[in-house]
Amino acid sequence: MIPPVIYDVPIVVENASPRISKLFRQYANSPVIISGGTPSIVNNVLNLQSYAEIHINYGSPSISYNTIKGQGQNYGIYTEGTALIANNNITECYSGIYAIGASTIQQNNIMNTS
Repeated sequence: MIPPVIYDVPIVVENASPRISKLFRQYANSPVIISGGTPSIVNNVLNLQSYAEIHINYGSPSISYNTIKGQGQNYGIYTEGTALIANNNITECYSGIYAIGASTIQQNNIMNTS
């Protein structure tokens, strides 16, 4: 099955716990924004042009097995929550992962970042 292609539609999760999986975002200007809850973001391909492709204001999401590609001036994942960030491939971002708070970050591939 071919994953859906979403170009510039924001995904906002507020105090909810959905599973976001098998999504293909091509050059999105609108990030995935988490504001509460415990969503699972797994097995996605995200090509970003926004400030951060996955932006966690607060909440406890699980972010794993994603491929995130930036444009050199962005954050792949920016978190102010207590996320579990594991087994992602993040390339060509200013910073692959920027974390404030008590997140768990393990076994991510971060390459070609500033």
